[in-house]
Amino acid sequence: MPTIQPIHHGERLVAIAVGDAAVLADDVDDDERRHVQAMALYAIKVAAGDLGGPYTDAAAERYATQTLQRADAPFTPPPRLRRHRRPPRRPTERTRRDRGH
Repeated sequence: MPTIQPIHHGERLVAIAVGDAAVLADDVDDDERRHVQAMALYAIKVAAGDLGGPYTDAAAERYATQTLQRADAPFTPPPRLRRHRRPPRRPTERTRRDRGH
């Protein structure tokens, strides 16, 4: 039988995770919805054994904060991809091999 995990944000019960699903409370507003969803994901991953446990609201808060910071961060390619490279040849441009050299 799956474990029922209550999820608290601040002093409020904001969600319940059961197995691989979660139900958010009706009073979760749009501003906190992503954070609560990330906390619920943490609870699901702990229950599945994908992350070390046991579940705590404090650990779920940290997970949610870190996950959303990474998701909102602008993409910075690794240094090897930032180098300027020659643009690809146009299909009409002939290579040396095509010209017989």
